[in-house]
Amino acid sequence: MKKIISTLIITLLIGKLYADGGNCVRYQIGITLINDNYIEGFVYENNYQPRFKFDDINIKDFIFQNCLDKENELTVYLKVKELIFPKFPNFRHDCDFHLNGTSPDNLRKINSKDIKGIKLIEYNTCHNCDKYDLKDGFYWVGIYPNVITELTNKEIDLLQTEPVSTNDFYYPVDEYSSFKVLSYNDSIDSDKLKKLCDDYLQDLQQEFDKNNWEIIHKKYDTFKQELRTKDIIIFKIGFIP
Repeated sequence: MKKIISTLIITLLIGKLYADGGNCVRYQIGITLINDNYIEGFVYENNYQPRFKFDDINIKDFIFQNCLDKENELTVYLKVKELIFPKFPNFRHDCDFHLNGTSPDNLRKINSKDIKGIKLIEYNTCHNCDKYDLKDGFYWVGIYPNVITELTNKEIDLLQTEPVSTNDFYYPVDEYSSFKVLSYNDSIDSDKLKKLCDDYLQDLQQEFDKNNWEIIHKKYDTFKQELRTKDIIIFKIGFIP
């Protein structure tokens, strides 16, 4: 029953989000640093502006205005790969949605003061089901993070192939996030995978009651490492409410 409810909530949320997800554009850029090192990678910009154009601003100024974090750092993904699994059934009748993923070693944080120049290589939609429309803007489906970064390179490769079994769950105090769990272990079928997840949630119940997120995060990290030793992948995605 919980699984049915979880799936229903996610389906309803995705349907809602496609109607009001905002805009997202993925820019492939080349960055020249003040020490003359050169980096190519991808940056993602989310907003609610109706269109994207560079008639009266250059790409460096645009990136600085729209893509820096509070520490004036730019997040650059050196490589991004589309994940074939997990599947998102009934996401849209004409599109099978795929997440983007990369490993932590492909993530760079660059302070704006260290950037000499930026050139635009190309830009496109953030995800394969996003709407490509130069007039009205690149419509975003509202799933975050734009790139899953808690995966290893081995896990990214595994997610290109069909898993033995899958499961998903969400925290009862956080209905806008979902945890995707995929087993690539022949001995872990759907029932065993569900039990692992149910036992994990049961163990967290007291922490949910106390709103003890520090402990919850620590237990998630431990659970993730335990699953990893069993060739089971887990990661979190969110839905913009």
